[in-house]
Amino acid sequence: MASLFAPHRLALLRKVAEAGLLQVLGFAISILVVRILSADSKESFGCYGFALVLQGGLNLLIDAGVSIGLVSQAGKAWPDRDRVGGVFAAAIRQRNLLILLFLPPLEVYSIWQQIAMKATPREAFLITALSFATCLIQAQINLHQTLLGLAGRFVQSQRLGLVASLIRLALTASILYWIDPLLALLTSLFASSLELFLKSRSTRELVNFSMPPDPESLLGFRRLSYALLPSTAFYIVQSNLPLILPGFNGDNQHMAAFRAEFSALSRLALPIGLLGTLAMGFLVPHFAKLPPAELKPFLKKTFGATGAFALCVALAGWLLSDALLWTIGPTYAHLGRELSLILLLSAVNFLLDTMYALCQARAWLAHVWLGSAGTLLVQVLFFRFFDLNTIIGAVCFSALSFVPRSMVVLFLFIRGLSGKGLLVKNAV
Repeated sequence: MASLFAPHRLALLRKVAEAGLLQVLGFAISILVVRILSADSKESFGCYGFALVLQGGLNLLIDAGVSIGLVSQAGKAWPDRDRVGGVFAAAIRQRNLLILLFLPPLEVYSIWQQIAMKATPREAFLITALSFATCLIQAQINLHQTLLGLAGRFVQSQRLGLVASLIRLALTASILYWIDPLLALLTSLFASSLELFLKSRSTRELVNFSMPPDPESLLGFRRLSYALLPSTAFYIVQSNLPLILPGFNGDNQHMAAFRAEFSALSRLALPIGLLGTLAMGFLVPHFAKLPPAELKPFLKKTFGATGAFALCVALAGWLLSDALLWTIGPTYAHLGRELSLILLLSAVNFLLDTMYALCQARAWLAHVWLGSAGTLLVQVLFFRFFDLNTIIGAVCFSALSFVPRSMVVLFLFIRGLSGKGLLVKNAV
């Protein structure tokens, strides 16, 4: 019993508790918004949910190879403030280039789809502007969070995020009876801005931000980004197929209701993604620095833990679907089977994303395009067997990507452990 309360274990328990509280707050805010907006109309929540999907997609596109490249290259230069500053400046420049490339077309697509879901042009523009502004701030937060992780200040990073989440929850609760998609996005923008301010202040002593971009690092970022962009874009489309496909059938009423239902159910799967982010925050920086002899034991433990978690989530989704649906209101009470399926596939996706993030940490990414090619081939072959106008059909069609993705992740690990999987040789 005494060993349970050893100082190092108590410190670990505090880290887990604080990180868990942060995820619980994010989940509570999400569920609160679902209940209020869905009580107004499905169209209202459909616009909000679709904006968040595009926000997440843009965040992945402008971060392709940037955060993981920062982990690899800044970790090699650590703790030299000037060298890390040059790497950080290179990461910022590459991210800004990706913003210029992807922001304009996604803005146009978002406004078009919002108007199709019965939003006015003014509402469509404001919803898009607020959600994408939050995304750009979050991208900056991710880079400062990476620096805090490299400095071993993960707990500090979590506490600063906790402060921002508490403020967002308080703001959301204070405007509960007046909330609409615009107000919900505005509170998120304010909380994200506060989190960026707090975390950027915490990294000033770690990095010399006045340094110009390091040319060698910039070249490494560009090679990594451009190599990852096709698979990243393909992954975004694949993971959001249930929300994208209804936009092309011409039935605007069905599109809004479909997106509202899928977005609401996805909110209940949000803790899985949040736990995935938490796990990667612990695992990826550590895995990037491990000596070769310790890689296999670490991977065995990680595979076991993530596999057990995925199994527990699948069982919980099957046993507790009615109770979970109660939290988002009676509007979605008839979607028990759909929720169980979404939770199961989210758990599998968590497992694959964690493994893929570990491959990125070591730059084990040679031939990663095989996952996209395999997914496209499988979906073309089995397209006619799924009804894409239903949530179950669309989700199952999207889940076909899991087979080639799992095979590619296994392939990357085998090549990486044998020393043949590097995409950018100077990345680690």
